[in-house]
Amino acid sequence: ALEKVMCVVKGHDKTILDECRVAGVTHVLAVSGQHVTIISAMLIAMLSALRIPLRVQAPVVITALFTFLIITGNSPSAMRAVLMNSFAIFFLALTRGSFKTSILFSIAEAAMIVLFINPKNLTQPSFTLSFAAVLALSLISYPLERLLSKLKGPMTVYACGVAALATVSSTKMFFDTATNPAVFWPGLVALTAGMMACRRLATQGVWPNLSYERLPAGVRLFIVAQGAVMIGMMIPLSSFYFGRYPLAGPYANWIAIPLTGVIVPLGIIAGLVGMIPGVGLFLALVLNATNNLLCKLFFYTAHYATVWFPYPFIENLTVGRLGVYYAALALFVWWEPLFNTGRSIYIKYIRYAEDPAIRRNVIGMASVGTILLIALAVKSWQREPVVPPGKLRLTFLSVPFGGSTVLLSPTGTSYVIDGGLNTTQTHTDVGERVIAPYLLKHGFKTVDAVLLTNVGPEHTEGLATVMNGLRVGRWYDPMPLSDMNRLNTALKAGGNWGYSEFLKDIGDPALQQSRDAAAVRRIYEGYAELAVAAEKHGIVRKRAETGVTVESATVNGKPFRIRYLSPRKFFDDFKNQSAVLKVDYGMFSALFSGDVRDAAVDALLAESADDLKASVLIVPNHGLTPAAKRTDLLGAVKPTAAIFQAGNFRQLYGRGSEAKPLVERAKQDYDAAMAFYKEALGENNVLDPQKDMAVVIETDGRTFSISSLQEHPAK
Repeated sequence: ALEKVMCVVKGHDKTILDECRVAGVTHVLAVSGQHVTIISAMLIAMLSALRIPLRVQAPVVITALFTFLIITGNSPSAMRAVLMNSFAIFFLALTRGSFKTSILFSIAEAAMIVLFINPKNLTQPSFTLSFAAVLALSLISYPLERLLSKLKGPMTVYACGVAALATVSSTKMFFDTATNPAVFWPGLVALTAGMMACRRLATQGVWPNLSYERLPAGVRLFIVAQGAVMIGMMIPLSSFYFGRYPLAGPYANWIAIPLTGVIVPLGIIAGLVGMIPGVGLFLALVLNATNNLLCKLFFYTAHYATVWFPYPFIENLTVGRLGVYYAALALFVWWEPLFNTGRSIYIKYIRYAEDPAIRRNVIGMASVGTILLIALAVKSWQREPVVPPGKLRLTFLSVPFGGSTVLLSPTGTSYVIDGGLNTTQTHTDVGERVIAPYLLKHGFKTVDAVLLTNVGPEHTEGLATVMNGLRVGRWYDPMPLSDMNRLNTALKAGGNWGYSEFLKDIGDPALQQSRDAAAVRRIYEGYAELAVAAEKHGIVRKRAETGVTVESATVNGKPFRIRYLSPRKFFDDFKNQSAVLKVDYGMFSALFSGDVRDAAVDALLAESADDLKASVLIVPNHGLTPAAKRTDLLGAVKPTAAIFQAGNFRQLYGRGSEAKPLVERAKQDYDAAMAFYKEALGENNVLDPQKDMAVVIETDGRTFSISSLQEHPAK
């Protein structure tokens, strides 16, 4: 319901759901563990006030929880929460086990039932996240509390200083400017020196009454709970599933969680009070008016958290690294029993062993076991290379419209060619949802260059997020700029001046005449966001024009090169200003033809016909112009396979009645171009990532293979 509700602060184009996700408070919106726990606690408190025994309360509360589950639509997250709370209450009421024991048993039982109903839940992030959060709270809170309780005297001041420094460093003002990883090491040395000094002061009895344990119990409980969830669930699983971490989460939740503890019970009370005849409805309206103010405060919290804190990309943990992380965490949680067991073995079988042979055997087995564990941890931590040495991989990503390609070269470098079109209806950022996750999943936090073939929105819109979130070395674009510094000043200023400078540099009369059209404005906004991001992060801009070589190397005796074949001259049509990019590796080559139309194709055929031959042709202008179906172009390129980069035409032209003829015409042109290439190259050698899903080309410089998620193999 909140997917299309815009931000509560006017002038911002983010939805409430997006802001809550960036702020790390989305869990508050879902009908899941927190809401069910609040309801359980409220019901138990009310029944306890009436002095009803817990054994009598248990069936009443469990019945109420399942009623709540039915009312809220029986969602998987709510089902998991209700089952866990129900089992916990049952074990706590009818057995003599501890709270931790009841929690552990309830988690196991709930997981078994949920997986029995639908085993596919095991692979769903929501399943893992919800159970991991409860496990983190039940297992990590106690050892973390014991660790924090050791903060006394100067060490308490030191811990507060570190927390304050971490908070300041996490804000956008400092986080975005700290681009050099070398600053980490001096900071680590300074923190270590400060800790050593504070520990020495603590031994001398300085500030003896200052300690963590003197904080109010509620504050300590909140700190421990936040720390446990962050260590046990947020950091590892956010990395594993999403490749992003909400730095605002630990701070926004200080307000969001207490607010939820008021909003949920108040809403339930308002519903119950509203059933009272007479004044009930009036009282319910008053309570809901109060709740409305509290909800607005919650959404303002989410908004300003996104303004102050970034939402950075982080490298995806592999399954092996996740296993090593949780093994280390288990060592932290069960340190005492493991240490005691190890000490008992040492005393019995090594220090006071009756037979020297036993001592030697135990030492030998312990040594071998330790070596094997270390070797297993090292092996699990290593990330296998995405592309085998000496191979080139081109991945054509599936985006709503347009194209985006990730090139992983045989030299180990990575490039992003174009960025695809963002969706306006669902506010999907292609860079955030598709491009960056693909790179991070394969271990690439650095992009050597962003290669732009045209300044249209279907090429630019997904790239600003990549530039803001990853380390990008260079970017190439074919726009004929008179003065990049002047244009950057205009872009940052925005308004009519920036727009006029942009259209002036493009020099397309058709765009000038249609400057008030939303489609033309969108071209400017996509490029402006890209240029501002590049200047903000110091990314060097280079002109993509004829003869420019992006990379040239020799790998295993085979030449590898990325170069631009056009634009050779200035065209007054910005589509014809597209850069034609060619990737060569040994006997393989791929030709990215951008959005060129007939005039640019004529120039290429006249001046670069010998350079056009390629194994794979990326079809010009998404197959929407006559240039895409030219037999002379196909004859010059002589491709074995062709890749279309089109998609949902409504994303480009819109969904209004005035856009319907354009969409229908585009579909006809696309279908005609697709039929043309299938007749020339064969059914299985023509693919479209938007229909076939991601298309992957891999080559060793001699032969190449094409595959897609729809499994259309081609050679």
